[in-house]
Amino acid sequence: EPRNVQGDVGFADLLYSITDNEMVFRDGRLRQTRDFIDPHTQKITILLVFFTPQYGITSVMQVSADVSGPSPVVETELSHYTILEGSELRTYIVVLGCAVLVAILMLIDVVNQWLQ
Repeated sequence: EPRNVQGDVGFADLLYSITDNEMVFRDGRLRQTRDFIDPHTQKITILLVFFTPQYGITSVMQVSADVSGPSPVVETELSHYTILEGSELRTYIVVLGCAVLVAILMLIDVVNQWLQ
């Protein structure tokens, strides 16, 4: 049954289920994986997640293909997320704390001026 996946209604599955197997079990029956993407398919999105422990970086690559028109339109997006540890984490927490403090002080100042 279709599900809401990242704002689109569709089917979520592991890529290897479709690429490395001849059959897939869906909706209580066996189906050939070559039929998983059919003429009713309008959009295909593949998420690839990579992690580099040595550098503490997680990368997420999204490849989307809109196949609803006469020719496919393919878009890619690559995002990197780093892990903060040690002094970098402490620096981040201090800077974030200062930013929150400044925002609170500015809000107090706006309220005081509004009340006067």
